Amino acid sequence: MIDLFSEKDVASAAAAKRRILYVLLAVTVFAVALNVFLFVIRDTSQNDIDILMLMLNIFLTTLYFFFLFFTFAIKYRLTNNYSKLLSSMKFGLLDEREGEFIGFDETLQTKDGVDSYAMMTLEGYDKRGIRSERRILIEKTCLCPEVTEGDRLRYYTHAGFLVRYEVAVKAKPREVSEGNNL
Repeated sequence: MIDLFSEKDVASAAAAKRRILYVLLAVTVFAVALNVFLFVIRDTSQNDIDILMLMLNIFLTTLYFFFLFFTFAIKYRLTNNYSKLLSSMKFGLLDEREGEFIGFDETLQTKDGVDSYAMMTLEGYDKRGIRSERRILIEKTCLCPEVTEGDRLRYYTHAGFLVRYEVAVKAKPREVSEGNNL
């Protein structure tokens, strides 16, 4: 079986989340200290510098809130969603399936806040005798599994994301004839 994620990935995602929070805490402490310093200077100075200090205070506070929005809306949210996915894979239920690989869909899609692409397989037959197609999501930073079309795969998924796989039966290479194929 080939695992797509390891304990090292879970630990690095948690460490990245903590780093973002530490940076956010440091910037918050710096911004508060700077604003208090500007307030004290503005309070003890003459009237000529009051407006300048007030404008600087407003500018720095606005800059801080833009940084806060960027950090939480983009960086922390994405890192947190990835970390939650990895930790839920560790303790959650795994669904074991078997199917025939038919291709990849490289279009980026987002599920549960995690960007991914899809691997498509054909699985068992339904009531009408038609094979059902299943789209299995693979996190975008993971490498594509090295499989060829027609390979029979045994794989484990969690919430639609591929966790581990193995090639159960390799597909036979197709022979190309050199004549007219009409």
